[in-house]
Amino acid sequence: MKLQLLAILAFAVPTTATAPEKFDLKCTGERQFHLESPVEPHSYGFRIDLKSQKWCWEHCDIIFDIAQVHPDRLILAEKHEVLGRVTSHLVNVIDRTNGNHRFRSSVTGSTGNVHTINGTCEPAPFSGFPATKF
Repeated sequence: MKLQLLAILAFAVPTTATAPEKFDLKCTGERQFHLESPVEPHSYGFRIDLKSQKWCWEHCDIIFDIAQVHPDRLILAEKHEVLGRVTSHLVNVIDRTNGNHRFRSSVTGSTGNVHTINGTCEPAPFSGFPATKF
């Protein structure tokens, strides 16, 4: 009788779906290369492996380390540097609750360059990282 009760309870316990550790993201939004340039539509994507803490842009020319993983957001990159009169700032964040993505790279001082991408991303099957030769 106890065995039957345990078997029934085992099947009655609700299970929670776990998020995949490896996935692609397909994103649509807009980008702007300079503050004076027009905002234009932009489709792009990511390949993400949470287990190895690696990511790359859609075409995966370079594989980067993920800066931080949180339950509600992925901080792919976040840097702030001051070199003399030049200040550079980079942030690349994806909200895991709604898929919103925000990328901003700015350099102030000698050039005053700003590059932004804002979009919404949807998960897709993981397409993998390129094979290495060594």
